[in-house]
Amino acid sequence: MFGKKLKKLKKELADPNLSKQDRIVLRKQIRQIERERAVWSRRLKWGGAVVLLIVIVSFFIYLRLSQPKLPPVDIAGHIEVYPESRLSDKKIPVAVQKHILEHSQAGIPGVVLQYNCLDYQCRKGFKDVLKRLVERYPHLYTAPSDYDAKIVITVFGRQKILDSFDENKITAFIEKGE
Repeated sequence: MFGKKLKKLKKELADPNLSKQDRIVLRKQIRQIERERAVWSRRLKWGGAVVLLIVIVSFFIYLRLSQPKLPPVDIAGHIEVYPESRLSDKKIPVAVQKHILEHSQAGIPGVVLQYNCLDYQCRKGFKDVLKRLVERYPHLYTAPSDYDAKIVITVFGRQKILDSFDENKITAFIEKGE
């Protein structure tokens, strides 16, 4: 856009037969074009930077949204509180979940089993089996959740996600961490 025009004006300026007044006019035109080119160059650089920034932010938003929502596996930010019951009918707050992972009321690190029967179908008698598990394991806490999994069993540093209720897999994870 500016290159051809500038090249033409500089070629005219090189003409030895050009009057002093014409040279002054051509130099002004060349300076004006060079200023306009500099403005457009800055606009393009800033525009490119803005586009790049939008792409980077969009990528991080995509990454964040594509991550499944799962319970914590660490204890940072926990509070020294336990839920009212180890077989809860209410969601357990994240800070309390973290405290259970640190140690249960049984004095050993706890296990949190959370189930999502709102987004997934849970079989009949599911809560009866949970009750048996809670009675069997004094460090197990169960509660409903809205996490992106049907069943999530969490211990400090690890978790197991199950697509279906499998008592053998649940007990193996509680007992051996498998």
